[in-house]
Amino acid sequence: MIVFDSMELFRREKALQKYSSGKISISEAAKHAGMNLWEFEGFAVAHGFKSSYSIEDLERELK
Repeated sequence: MIVFDSMELFRREKALQKYSSGKISISEAAKHAGMNLWEFEGFAVAHGFKSSYSIEDLERELK
């Protein structure tokens, strides 16, 4: 399953890159990565991303 793991990691890293550059929202990035919002945020932080995502941002996305 090495190929699957590599493809999954590539998809997650690509989603993180798009989110980091402001091209997509965190919820869109999580969807692209095949993760829920909290999993993706943990993935992003583990890969050096420092979130500026606020409660207000979350509330806006949930509307």
